[in-house]
Amino acid sequence: TAANGVKIDLRFFLDFPNGAKRNDIVLPAERIYFATSCWLTTDERLQQAKTQLKMTEETFDKLKKELETMLDQQEKKNALEKATAMRPLV
Repeated sequence: TAANGVKIDLRFFLDFPNGAKRNDIVLPAERIYFATSCWLTTDERLQQAKTQLKMTEETFDKLKKELETMLDQQEKKNALEKATAMRPLV
């Protein structure tokens, strides 16, 4: 343990519905779990960590909304394309 410190456990996961590949690394199409711990030894460091967490959560929320907007637009585009698709008369 760190002397007079606060232990913070960090656990999160990322979903890879289509898997991922880069160079010679391949991730399967599934949920990947991560876990680690860190020690914060001062109140200042703890406050910095809380500030960073808040900024990270805000960025995540923004990106999530952007992704949802993009998916909605794609869905509407696909629906419009289906509705306006004309089959040639033979």
